[in-house]
Amino acid sequence: MAKKIALLFAGQGAQTVGMGRVLAAHHPAAGELFEQADQILGRSLSGIAWNGPLEELTKTSNCQPALYVHGLACLAALRNAAGDFSIEAAAGLSLGEWTAHAAAGTFDFATGLRLVETR
Repeated sequence: MAKKIALLFAGQGAQTVGMGRVLAAHHPAAGELFEQADQILGRSLSGIAWNGPLEELTKTSNCQPALYVHGLACLAALRNAAGDFSIEAAAGLSLGEWTAHAAAGTFDFATGLRLVETR
């Protein structure tokens, strides 16, 4: 029987200072997403996610884009380690719904990031 893979992405409240730093250091594809996000947003979102302070990361304008990027960076690292695989379903809690849409291919990374930033 073939295995089916479903993804679940976190919503606001799951953020923590340091999220994604080690992941980006060990998986270039994950690090590239953080770099792209910094360029797209015109600010160091990675710096806030990786170094805080918590009060800055907790702001909706920072935590939602950071969680979006982190979720997709986790997926990129997983695909790097496990190879390409099909996704049967993707879901998320609140903000995580946007990450799930990007993972499912509803829109590309940059479009989703801009939507989350506007949200």
